[in-house]
Amino acid sequence: MFTAKVDTSKMNYLMAELAAENFKDLNEIIKDQTKVILGNLIAVTPPGKRQGNDFLNKKGYISNAAFQNAKKVITSDVAKLFPTSAVEESKLKGQIAGGKEFKTALGLRQVKQFAGSIAELERIHKQSRNKRGRVNAGRASANMALTRTQIKNEFKKRQFAKIGLLNAGWLNAARDLKLAKAATPKWITRHTPKPGYAIFRKSKRGLAITIANKVNYYPKDAAARINQSIYRSERNLRALIGVAMKKNAEKTNRKMRRK
Repeated sequence: MFTAKVDTSKMNYLMAELAAENFKDLNEIIKDQTKVILGNLIAVTPPGKRQGNDFLNKKGYISNAAFQNAKKVITSDVAKLFPTSAVEESKLKGQIAGGKEFKTALGLRQVKQFAGSIAELERIHKQSRNKRGRVNAGRASANMALTRTQIKNEFKKRQFAKIGLLNAGWLNAARDLKLAKAATPKWITRHTPKPGYAIFRKSKRGLAITIANKVNYYPKDAAARINQSIYRSERNLRALIGVAMKKNAEKTNRKMRRK
């Protein structure tokens, strides 16, 4: 489980200001804004982007574009690592031993191994990934392996099936907070909810809500992604406060004109 400490003092101040401007109960504002934060967290969780609006829909939720982009990335990475051949295995291994150059997505390369099973492709794929999660063919194509088209396609299909697993760590919190269904598209909800939660605590200071995604392979830039979701939520709060202040000012002006 990854734990990140973020500064929510601005959020707390802005929520109190919004409650005052809208004459609403602060606890209700906290619930509403926690939903906004959660929607933003889901949106910046891979395959969502940390910054930019490329993978967001009009409501600011993660869109199908994130899923489609993830499929493109997987297809590209698999193509880099696993050129295919229909040559009989013993002859193919002889060609590999003889230093033959094979046609690959990166051009003609000497490929020094053959992978004849999904398990072998999974092992090679895992060892070739860098800190950002992308693959590297390695020096002298060390991470490449010739395989069969059928095996490659099945491996790619299994990788596609994993898209949204990390986002599914927010599903329990989304259920407990009654988050809009649009925030968790089908390619996320097709997965069973992964470890995570929303905890509600009441104290003299008011309501405190803790949300967590306990999937243990969150990316190394997790803290930056979480801070980005907080920033988006603060921006949303400022916009709501601006709208409320304008409405209040208009009400005051109307009252003044009646006098």
